[in-house]
Amino acid sequence: MTLNNAIIAMLRRPKEEYWRFKLNEFKKLAIAAGYTLAGEIIQIKKVPRAATLFGRGKIEEIKKVIEETQANTLLVYNVLKSIQKVNLELLTGITVLDRYDLTLEIFAKNGMPALFHRHHLTAIRHD
Repeated sequence: MTLNNAIIAMLRRPKEEYWRFKLNEFKKLAIAAGYTLAGEIIQIKKVPRAATLFGRGKIEEIKKVIEETQANTLLVYNVLKSIQKVNLELLTGITVLDRYDLTLEIFAKNGMPALFHRHHLTAIRHD
């Protein structure tokens, strides 16, 4: 198993413009952070599920891809609420990071402790 083997996931709304561009930029961030991309899952839904962002069927699909690819991280393009992140981690059994978490991870890995610290405090206040 690769140390940073990840699945990319995104919930997009019907008729959302530029979603492919956003997803491709997110993939580039994931690669910059050192992740190997093992899979990609996109759900089209008008309203996100409050508890998990994704619907039950999509979560089952994510779990299947995790099993097939032995991914150890789920990278979610969407900004997750704390409860969504916790629930996704409980349901999938792997680490879940949203795009803000991924950005903070890149800052931390690239030796930007002061900037990371400030953003980390902002992220804590955001929750």
